Amino acid sequence: LPETQNLVGFFVNTLVLRSEVRPEQSFPEFVTAVRQTVRDAFAHQDVPFERVVDEVQPVRDTSRTPLFQVMVVLQNTPSAELDLPGLEVTDVETELRHAAFDLTLEFAETDTGALHGLLTYNTGLFDPATAERMAEQLGTLLTALAEDPDRPVGTLPLTTDAELKALLDQGHGTARPVPAATLPRLFEQQAARTPDAIALAEGARQWTYAQADRAANRLAHRLIARGAGPETVVALALPRGAAMVVAQLAVTKAGGAFLPVDPDYPEQRRRFMIRDAGAALVLDDPEEVWAAGGPDTAPTDADRTTPLTPQHPAYVIYTSGST
Repeated sequence: LPETQNLVGFFVNTLVLRSEVRPEQSFPEFVTAVRQTVRDAFAHQDVPFERVVDEVQPVRDTSRTPLFQVMVVLQNTPSAELDLPGLEVTDVETELRHAAFDLTLEFAETDTGALHGLLTYNTGLFDPATAERMAEQLGTLLTALAEDPDRPVGTLPLTTDAELKALLDQGHGTARPVPAATLPRLFEQQAARTPDAIALAEGARQWTYAQADRAANRLAHRLIARGAGPETVVALALPRGAAMVVAQLAVTKAGGAFLPVDPDYPEQRRRFMIRDAGAALVLDDPEEVWAAGGPDTAPTDADRTTPLTPQHPAYVIYTSGST
C-alpha cells in the first residue's frame, strides 16, 4: 500500500479460518474446500482481527485468545541476506518463554523445496511427550498422503502400524483365572480387606464395610429362621436407601434370591410380582433390617437350609427389558 510502503514495521494481520472435516470426503476435496476458505479470507484480509472480534463478540476468557486457539503459519517470503556496508548480519534465535496460543505450527519453505516445521505449545496444557507425539502424528499423516493422496480423510492414519499394535496390545490386558464365588462370599472378603472403609452413606449417616456386614449377618440369620434359603425368593418392599442395600445383602447371605418391589408401585402390581415370583417371605419394614437380634457372624452352609453355590439364583427382577 502506498501509505505503508516506506514504513518499517510488522504489517501482519491474523486471518481466522474455519474448516469442516467430513470423514467420507476425499483429501483433494477437503483441500479444495480449504483453498476456497482461504481465498475468501484473503479477499477481506485488510479487516483487522480486532474488528472481527468486536463484531463477533465472543464470550471472553482470559485463559485463551478469542475466536481461535491454534495458529498455523507458512513462512514462504523469499529471503535475502542483508548487505550493509561495514556490518556482518546474522540471524539470532529469540529465547521465547511463553506461547501466544495453545498450539502454533509454523512451516518454512527452503530453497531446496524442503518444508521445515516448528511446533510451539502451551506447557500448561501439553507436556513434551504429547507435543512430540503430535509432531510424529503429523509426519505419519503427511507420509500417508504422499503415498495415496486420494484417500478419504477418515481413513488417514495418525499412528504407525507399530504404534497401533502397541495400543491394541495394551487394551487386551492380562487375563487371569478368578475362582467362582457367591455374592455374600465376595462381599465378606472385601469387608475383611477394608473393614473401616465407608460402604454406605445415607444423608449424614455412614456405615463401614464391617458395620454393614454385621447388620446383614444378623438379618440373614433371622431370615434363615423364617425359611429363607437357596432357591427361595424374598420380596423386599423397601424404599431406596441403606436399609434396602443391607436387606439385599442379607438375603444373599441366607442363600435366597431377593425380589425388589418398589413401595410406590400400585398395590395390584406389587401383589402380582410377589405372587408371580412365588416369594416365600416379604420384608417391608426398614426398622426390621436394623434390629439387633441375631449373630454378628456370617451364616455358613451349616446354618442354611442347603449349601449355597454360585449356580443358585441371586435375585429376581421384573423389567421392561431395558436392563
